[in-house]
Order: sequence, then structure tokens, then C-alpha cells
Amino acid sequence: DWKRSHFVPLLVMAECPCLAKLHALGLADCHVNSDGISAFLTSPHLTGLTELDLSGNHIGDRGARALAHSPLLTRLVRLDLSGNGIGPAGVRALAQSLELAATRGDPPRLRSLPLHGNPLGESGRRAVLSSPIVSRAADLPPPERVGRGAPKK
Repeated sequence: DWKRSHFVPLLVMAECPCLAKLHALGLADCHVNSDGISAFLTSPHLTGLTELDLSGNHIGDRGARALAHSPLLTRLVRLDLSGNGIGPAGVRALAQSLELAATRGDPPRLRSLPLHGNPLGESGRRAVLSSPIVSRAADLPPPERVGRGAPKK
């Protein structure tokens, strides 16, 4: 089936020791869903990754929560989550995880967090802006576009 056909390559990739040599990985528009990113994040080989582009996928709030619980999150300098169907719950989970890591003495390195094209709504926007770590890194759409996605061309 379609979902499984896009999930299997992520599982195979997650098992590859060569991932340890990567610093940046682009998975933009690769039909990654929450199950796929959750499985991928269990890889023991993501130790060198500092940039991850997941833009244009379908990870949603479940995938954002998987990222929030992954040790990878605090090592990333750039995480592109634009156009992923992430709502207020997902962005809150990311913000809470990063703030908690900072209080535990594991300061996050995140400097760039594009969030355009996600239905954050006003409460998601508030969650981003209330987190010092996330608000510094986040690239948010203007308030009038929150929740409407990217503009049509």
C-alpha cells in the first residue's frame, strides 16, 4: 500500500551506519508521515546530524511529538518543519522539550525552525513566542496567515 511503500525506505535508511557521517539530511516532499519519522528517529546512527529538512511532508502533531522526545532535537541547528500539518499541540511539545532540555543542562543548538504552512493557530503561535529558545529560531508566517498555510501562487 502507498503509506507502507514510503515508510519502508525510511526504516532501511535508519539502519544504515553511513548516516553517522551525515551532517545534513533533506527529506523534503518525501511523503514522510508521523509513523515514518517516528521510526526513523529510533536510528542509533543520527549522531552527527545537525540539519534536517522535513518540509512538505505529513508528520503532523504526532511526528512533532516524536521529534520532541528524540535526543536528536537538541543537536539540530536547523530543522525545517514547514508544510507538515503541525498544529498547536505539536509546536507546544517541541517548545516544552527544548525548554526542558535547557534546564537539564543540555542547551539546544537550534537556530533555524521554519514553520510556514502549518495550522498553528493563535495558540500555536503563542506557544512559539512564549518559548525563548523556539522564538529565537522560529520563522513564522505573519499573524494574518497563521493557520491558513502557504499563500497560493
